[in-house]
Amino acid sequence: MKTKITLLLALVLSSLFISAQTVMNIHQSNGTILQLPLNTIDSITYTISSPGDLASLTTLPIGDITTSGATSGGNIANDGGSTITSRGICWGTSSNPTTADNSSVNGSGTGSFTSNLSGLTGGTTYYVRAYAINSAGTSYGNELSFTATTPVELATLSTTTVSSITETTAVSGGNITNNGGATVTSRGERRGARRSSAAGGYRSAKGN
Repeated sequence: MKTKITLLLALVLSSLFISAQTVMNIHQSNGTILQLPLNTIDSITYTISSPGDLASLTTLPIGDITTSGATSGGNIANDGGSTITSRGICWGTSSNPTTADNSSVNGSGTGSFTSNLSGLTGGTTYYVRAYAINSAGTSYGNELSFTATTPVELATLSTTTVSSITETTAVSGGNITNNGGATVTSRGERRGARRSSAAGGYRSAKGN
């Protein structure tokens, strides 16, 4: 009889323990708790919202190139299913520049936009890409490259020794050793009654 009572008590306690474990508490983001009996749950699944796709865009042609700046931009044709939160261009001296390099921020949303590149060094080649950021990440347009204009300086030259001197004529000339970074469009000599080539003295043009 004692054995039967002990077994019955064990069954009751076991039943109570199992009963205490038959409710699932689901804590919701609004602070409430949803309780579900375990015997009513067949399976548990959850869904993570898709961030969408990367945006599709192209890099606009480069223009207004100077020794220190230029212009470009981009055209975002598709936002990938989520809002474009930032857009612009990025540039650098190595291929495939990213927003970690030099970059501009030119608003948000799809469509075309114009950007300014600044802080360039004359004679240096730069690589440019447009970029767009949405919930899926950062996407880049096609890469373009250009070379900043080389600064133009005065030409370097010397005057050759005067020879074949007569009462009315003499022969001289010059030697241009550096064009200063641009085409020499005219060259010749100036002469006058004084040693220095003062304004108003005579000038002879000798072509290019």
